[in-house]
Amino acid sequence: MEKDLYSDIAGWLRRFLRERHKGWQVLAEDTSRISLGEFLGRHRLNQRLKWAEILDIKVDVAGVAWPKSGAEICLAIVEVKKGPIRLRDLSQALGYSRVAQPTYAFLISPAGWSGNIDRLIRHFRRVDVLEYDKGRYLVIARWDKESKQVRPGDALLSNLFPAW
Repeated sequence: MEKDLYSDIAGWLRRFLRERHKGWQVLAEDTSRISLGEFLGRHRLNQRLKWAEILDIKVDVAGVAWPKSGAEICLAIVEVKKGPIRLRDLSQALGYSRVAQPTYAFLISPAGWSGNIDRLIRHFRRVDVLEYDKGRYLVIARWDKESKQVRPGDALLSNLFPAW
């Protein structure tokens, strides 16, 4: 089940955020049962994101990084699928990303992505469908159950994501 992956993916997301935001506070957890706004409120981070209180969307895993001083926040969201990622899944994750405007957005499955997704992005070169904010792209990736991580080479169009 998808739920069985949430804990491991939250652990990976914490490591991902720590590597990219050294010295910042970091947390990530299963947020499938609460809204993104409630998650930020529980950790008293809602004041750092203007529209946090209206984020009535439930993403599977969410993470945040913030400096010890200052009002910055780095939000990361992850949608998890058990089977191959389909166009419908892409639409859902993209919608969440456009609303929340996270720094990082992921759509992850241990089964990778469908042929239609691959054809849309690679063959028809529709990279535009992954962009949810100026210069920010939804990362579609394969989850490695054994290593409990997303490896950079296992992301669709990993060349788009030089931070990896």
